[in-house]
Amino acid sequence: RGHGDRLVSVTDLKKYRGLAAELSKKMFGKYNFQKFFQEKNPEPLVFAPFSKGISEMDGGGCYDRIAGYDRLSELLNGALNEYNENNAAMDLVLFGDAMCHVGKICRIIMSTPGHPLLVGVGGSGRQSLSRLSSYTCQYVTMMIVISGNYGMNELKGDLQAMYTKAGVKDEGVMFLFTDGQITNEKFLVYINDLLASGDIADLYASDEKDAIRNAVRSGCKGAGIQDTPENLWMFFIGRIRKNLHMSLCFSPVGDAMRSRARKFPALVNCTVIDWFQPWPMDALYNVGTKFLGSIEQLGPQDSPVRAGILEFMPFSFESSGSVALKFMSTERRYAYTTPKSFLELIKLYTTMVGQKVDALEDQKDRLSNGLTKLRQTQEDVKALEEVLKEKAVIVAEKAQAADVFAEEVGREKANVQAESEKANVEAANCAKIAADVSAQRTSCEADLEKAVPLVKTAEAALDVLDKKDFQELKALSKPPGGVDLVCEAAMHLLAGLDPAVEVDKKGNAKDPSWKGSVKMMNAPEKFLQSLKDFKTHINEGNVPPVNVEKARKIKDGMGDDFSRSGMSKKSGAAAGLCEFIINIIMYYDVVIQVEPKRQALREATETLNSANEKLAAVKELVAELEAKLAKLMAEFDKAMREKNEVMAEAAKCENKLNMAQRLVNALSANGTIWEATVGRAAEELVVIPGDTLVACSFASYVGVFTRQYREACVKNYIDYLTKKGVPLGPKPDPLAVLASEAAMAAWAGQGLPSDRVSCENGAIMTNSQRWCLIIDPQLQGIVWIKNKESDNGLQITRMGHSKMLNSFEVSLDQGKPILVENMAETIEAVIMPVVSRNTLKRGNKKVVKLGDKEIILKDSFTLYMQTKLSNPHYPPEIQAETTVINFTVTEDGLEDQLLFLVVKLERPDLAKKKSELIQQQNEFKVTLAQLEALLLEKLANAEGDILDDTELILSLEEAKKTSDEVKEKVVFAQETEAKINETSEFYRPVGSRGSLLFFLLCDLCKMHTFYKYSLDAFVSVVSRAVTSVTLRKPKEPKKVEEVQEEAPKEEDEEGSDEDEDAQEEVQEEEEEEEEEIIELEGKELTQRVVLLGDIVTYFVVTYTRRGLLDADKLTVVSMTLFKILLRSGKVTPEENLVLIRAPPDPNPPPIPDLAKTWLTETQWAQIKTLENLEAFKKGGKLLESLEQDSLGWKRWFTEEKPEIADLPRSVRELGPYHRMFLLRILRPDRLGAALTQFITDNLGPEYIDQAPFDMEATYQESTRIAPFFFVLFPGVDPTPTIEALGRKLSITEANGRLVNISMGQGQEQVALHALTKAAREGGWIMLQNIHLMQAWLKDLERALEVVEEFSHEEFRCFLTSEPPGAMQGRLWDLIPEPILQRCIKVADEAPSDLKSNLRRAYSKFSQESIDACLKPKEFKATLFALCFFHSLISGRIKFGAQGWSKKYPFNDGDLTICGEVLKNYLNNAEALGTEVPWPDLRYIFGEIMY
Repeated sequence: RGHGDRLVSVTDLKKYRGLAAELSKKMFGKYNFQKFFQEKNPEPLVFAPFSKGISEMDGGGCYDRIAGYDRLSELLNGALNEYNENNAAMDLVLFGDAMCHVGKICRIIMSTPGHPLLVGVGGSGRQSLSRLSSYTCQYVTMMIVISGNYGMNELKGDLQAMYTKAGVKDEGVMFLFTDGQITNEKFLVYINDLLASGDIADLYASDEKDAIRNAVRSGCKGAGIQDTPENLWMFFIGRIRKNLHMSLCFSPVGDAMRSRARKFPALVNCTVIDWFQPWPMDALYNVGTKFLGSIEQLGPQDSPVRAGILEFMPFSFESSGSVALKFMSTERRYAYTTPKSFLELIKLYTTMVGQKVDALEDQKDRLSNGLTKLRQTQEDVKALEEVLKEKAVIVAEKAQAADVFAEEVGREKANVQAESEKANVEAANCAKIAADVSAQRTSCEADLEKAVPLVKTAEAALDVLDKKDFQELKALSKPPGGVDLVCEAAMHLLAGLDPAVEVDKKGNAKDPSWKGSVKMMNAPEKFLQSLKDFKTHINEGNVPPVNVEKARKIKDGMGDDFSRSGMSKKSGAAAGLCEFIINIIMYYDVVIQVEPKRQALREATETLNSANEKLAAVKELVAELEAKLAKLMAEFDKAMREKNEVMAEAAKCENKLNMAQRLVNALSANGTIWEATVGRAAEELVVIPGDTLVACSFASYVGVFTRQYREACVKNYIDYLTKKGVPLGPKPDPLAVLASEAAMAAWAGQGLPSDRVSCENGAIMTNSQRWCLIIDPQLQGIVWIKNKESDNGLQITRMGHSKMLNSFEVSLDQGKPILVENMAETIEAVIMPVVSRNTLKRGNKKVVKLGDKEIILKDSFTLYMQTKLSNPHYPPEIQAETTVINFTVTEDGLEDQLLFLVVKLERPDLAKKKSELIQQQNEFKVTLAQLEALLLEKLANAEGDILDDTELILSLEEAKKTSDEVKEKVVFAQETEAKINETSEFYRPVGSRGSLLFFLLCDLCKMHTFYKYSLDAFVSVVSRAVTSVTLRKPKEPKKVEEVQEEAPKEEDEEGSDEDEDAQEEVQEEEEEEEEEIIELEGKELTQRVVLLGDIVTYFVVTYTRRGLLDADKLTVVSMTLFKILLRSGKVTPEENLVLIRAPPDPNPPPIPDLAKTWLTETQWAQIKTLENLEAFKKGGKLLESLEQDSLGWKRWFTEEKPEIADLPRSVRELGPYHRMFLLRILRPDRLGAALTQFITDNLGPEYIDQAPFDMEATYQESTRIAPFFFVLFPGVDPTPTIEALGRKLSITEANGRLVNISMGQGQEQVALHALTKAAREGGWIMLQNIHLMQAWLKDLERALEVVEEFSHEEFRCFLTSEPPGAMQGRLWDLIPEPILQRCIKVADEAPSDLKSNLRRAYSKFSQESIDACLKPKEFKATLFALCFFHSLISGRIKFGAQGWSKKYPFNDGDLTICGEVLKNYLNNAEALGTEVPWPDLRYIFGEIMY
């Protein structure tokens, strides 16, 4: 263990075990140690402190050997079960290797000091096994929790807490620490001290140290140690070393661990390394067996299908790992398969196989249900026809009976109607009389109302009197004057009404004297009551008129004395009596006037009563007739009801028959399909476990691969399952299992390209249970995600953003999706719990830790991660926790996209129509799937008799009708699309050429780190190329401009309407121009396609070549030509590979002596390889030719230009291409010249002769969102070129529109502010030497992304950088990939050949500069000499310092200054009329400038 555990590979470990076995056999011959080292089933040799069980660990356990895996498993599974009862459960399978690791970790942490360094890839179980080991040793496991602001102070706090527990409380602590938690490299300073001595400098302040000394004083004394400050502290540190153990979980991938181990040696020197090797196959098998054991869909436990699936699990892991290694070695792309990936496969398969089986059984049940109801309906049709015939007879009988009743009811109804009319006449008469009576009553009552105040006044006069007043009055023997007359008047009124007043025969008062009055008042109470009752007598008409007239005569005779005021002085009683008489007489007068009306009212009332009696009699007769009619009507209604019921039942039966026929017609076609589908369902149930296993393996392992490697993985999976007898479909397709056609159509509508690889990516993303991390350099995946999640409240953030954690909190809490865009190659530790889905149970809810917060995790939460990097290196820890999906555009997918682009530019009518058709087709697929599901759902949910549910049948019929219409449209759309495709396919060679060129550009990054290109930039180059040779007429924008200029002048509504009309007309004209169709056919179309392919190639090569280093230009153009020849079939891949690599034959014959003088052994073996190529077999064997014609071959070999010299006779028929094979092997120094000629012959001289860099032309290609990237070389400065162009466009430093910043320390914020300002205002900014600001370039990258959203059209950004140095190498990532991708790259390096240098030198002098010289003849001649000399000097740089004392960096400034000096000297000589001082010029040029 001391040596073996440190070995980093399985091969080394196997070799070590062999050496150990051999040595043990030699040294301990008498013991049988071979059982521990045998190849198959070796006996475990495990010593551990828990040999007697976890319960015996209190005193440090018993360190002893554990006999066999069974005992080891018993002990550790018991510890695991106990751990799971007390902590968050770990679902572990403790196979042999895992148990051995637990034993090693326990052994390490039980020693003082013991710190295990567990080295292995993420997901190999390092943390889980550390926790189990800690629990087994009865330690407390502690980890730091990384939050957004976790730093050195927080780490100190956590360490102090651990030190308190371990040093003060004397408890065992395991500090579990991973390399993912190293957010600050300074953390390792503390960790290094902890490992080395336990005494961390600066961990405690002096007062805190004193507190600790006091806390451990008693323990120190108990140990028999003197309690000096130094002893106390050493005692504390001793406890730390004994109790606190770090378990360091580091990954060996990348340079991080190696670099940290060099800087902090205690990481290796003070730890015990335990290297976690890949899980063995038997371990994987055991894990698979445990988790898949309960899956019923796999069949019985002993079935061969289940056995094959269980064996496939470890195979898929190993197979995918092998493909990943090949992927890494061939493509230089990083892919890892980790144990976590294996577990995720099991988890995904466990879920999906059940879902697929349930879904198929559900579909089968639905279809069977639909078929059953369809067949039942067909049977019901015949029965319904018979029932309908019987119902028809019953309906006729009931109708006849109802008709008889109807006649009788009609007669009675006429009689009732006649009597009702009479009653109505009487009722009208009564109503008229009643109205008259009411009017009369109202009039009488109104008149009587007027008399009410009089009565009240009279009664009020009596109310104040009582019997005492009348007693006083009658007691007077002689009343005062007038009192007697008042009493007499009262006597006259009461005559005949009050018995106290005696009357004569005529009814008048017999004795009107005072005596008679006294007699009248003899009983005062009765007298007063008689007065009060007088009103009643008046109302009843009992008062004789003579009584009132006599009283009136007395009243009138007395005049004013007959009043209350007149009598009140004489007698109160008389005064009240007087008031009463006055008012009662007035009341009598009113009543007498109303009496005639009252009489008329009485007569009218009698008439009304008579009429009412007559009306009642008539109504009684009508009621009798109506009762008779009602009885007849009831009988009639019953008959009609019976008739209607029978008719309704017949109608229902007929409707039911109609519905049944319609249902049969609607579902007959579907029934055939359903029957076939149900028939296939049984077969599919058999193959679902196997097909789903392939699909789940595909989703778990192959997302990171490109198409070629995906297909290789799937083939391996299918071959193995077939070999093991696991049933599979006829053509197992993971994509068909993971996604339906309708789903893929919906994705296409959301912006996902429809090629197979893109659909596979979408299927993996939607099925994966891990969060997805997409490699998306062309930004096609992120566009799809944004469209897909736009309605779900998608949050967008990025790593390191100040509000990233807030965005995560909102998304987690509200269950919204979140996208982390433009990621680098790391994930911040604070969000790793979310990425790795480390959830905790809180009641019935799941929570996740985000920093120091616990947030509820909603089921709808989704995390997407995206990177623009084309070839990122994500470590196994990240690839284990996420599903990495390679969204890089595929060659086929890009070919289709470029084909559509070319067709859009050449035939916009076809492109527009096809775009519409594709959208329609996608919608149709979704619609058909929805309608099919709707039909089955409605049938499944139908309750009772389906034929009674008219709404259901109508909706099914409507769905069927819609489905048929959609199918017809689909057929029509497919026919139309086929016609369009037929025309579009003529342009496919252009799309194919473009796709080939883009993937060639993608491969250039393997040559140099600066050669990185974006798809957007490439597409714009292709568009520019096709547009440059367009056949359509250029648009005339004058009318548009006129309309736009006039528009602002109109302010009223009428004017604005005219403006809108004008703009609409212009838009229509534009559309007409865009729809201009130029159809080419036959030979013209073929020539056009060839032209487009050539022009696209030239534009792409020109665009690329502008940014290439001079040494790479010929290589790239050669690669382009070879790719084109390979695609066209003119060259075979085998030939191309031999030309590039020239591999020597492993078993060549001996080289002859004649050839040894001019050939090497390697060249001889390489020529032997050429004999296998078809082209070299025609003239006999090459080696024989070389041996027989050695002189001829040597003569050709020694030619100065063998590429154009005659070849030896046996190979004289070889063409230029195959001639290069011989040059590649025998004269590689002339291969460049041969390639140059080969390119010129096949592509044209323009591919070799590059025009000098033209800043103005390059500027025309640029946009506000594409910066310029100038590569700096010795003697090359782009600043003057940029400034010269700026002056032409009025953009200079003087007017503030050009800002030139040379990057260096302190310029970071200045540059960012200047960049933002220039973007807003439309200025130019030049940031020079950005390679010096490595850490700041991420900020620049983000700033360039931000300013894209608001930058002015005239904004331009210029960046300059030196290429990586020789120490770093050409592939050093000096500049972030997103910056390089978006830039227009310019590498204006001096070429190495004379012709190009001469052309470049001449380009530095404009025609205006040449014409400005007064001696043009001398100037031109001398300028040519200067340029020729400069070109020789510049070209000689390729030989370095050879022949000179150093490598001189002569630059363009030397040449241009010499030109200016020459012009000035010549102009001066012409102006002064003197001779040109040629010796002076020669000295200046030769001795000074050069």
